[in-house]
Amino acid sequence: MSAPGDESSKPARPNQSHQSHQHDGERERKEYHPQPPARRSEWVMWVGNVPSNVSHEELWRFFNTTTPPSALSNPSEPWRGPSSIFLISRSSCAFVNFSSQADLDRAVPFFHGLSLRPWDPRCPRMVCRVRHKDDDLRAGVGAQRGVGMHRAWVEQQKQAEKNLSPKAPNLELPDHPHSQSSSSNHKSSASFASTNSSFLVHHFPKRYFILKSLTISDLEEAVKTCQWKTQRHNQPILDQAFRTSQEVYLIFGANRSGEFFGYAKMPDDGGADGLAAPFQLQWVKIAPLSFFRTRHLRNPWNGDREVKVSRDGTEVEPSES
Repeated sequence: MSAPGDESSKPARPNQSHQSHQHDGERERKEYHPQPPARRSEWVMWVGNVPSNVSHEELWRFFNTTTPPSALSNPSEPWRGPSSIFLISRSSCAFVNFSSQADLDRAVPFFHGLSLRPWDPRCPRMVCRVRHKDDDLRAGVGAQRGVGMHRAWVEQQKQAEKNLSPKAPNLELPDHPHSQSSSSNHKSSASFASTNSSFLVHHFPKRYFILKSLTISDLEEAVKTCQWKTQRHNQPILDQAFRTSQEVYLIFGANRSGEFFGYAKMPDDGGADGLAAPFQLQWVKIAPLSFFRTRHLRNPWNGDREVKVSRDGTEVEPSES
């Protein structure tokens, strides 16, 4: 390990040299900038339990002044540290980008379990893991699709009812599309997902989804027009819910707002084939609800995370069958 102040053995970092020809008033972009345009990496470490009041400077300093011991034992491939850091303060997490697989492999086991502020007993230990390319498909909305979530929930309700009353009748699990559980006056029995439509008709008369907007202004416009157009990946599942459930509730929020905006219903006559076009909304309540007031609410259908930690289209577990 080099002595303090010895810079000769430290590998040079890209863009670290001073730009001598900057125009007057132009600010140099720092390496820990939250959205560095050319510093994306395929070797990413996700870090959880990051204090909400941490700064990019503090994170950058911590990960660059702490060297994994395993890096010292392999001088042929020196430790270069992170190339950039993306901090998400509201979610208490960060993404640390590295420039090689070797640095990522060293970083994850070393930083996992460390405290960002070891002198502060209130600071939790960090949780670190590799961020894979397909994590988006296995988390949030992607993790809810095609994994038998609804059937598993009904089975849990059956078991809970058995535990309360051994003689209680079992919940039926109709699999035939013409099961008598399908009401004759229902919208449709067309299926757009792996779960059988008659099963959803029978067990899920109400369904709940969280929808996210980029801006508050988009939600205010939706209040005026009573219409919403969702992202393409949400269209089949919302269309299925509209056709198989008596009531579909949509809970709206805007990114980075720190609160829910309000909630609406999909009216009986408001659907469209595949929801490719804007669909109708029937607003039930429009009032800001701070995430602080919902911190006790969790969604078992989203890894038991707080309901505020949801992506656009996340379905929320119903409170009753």
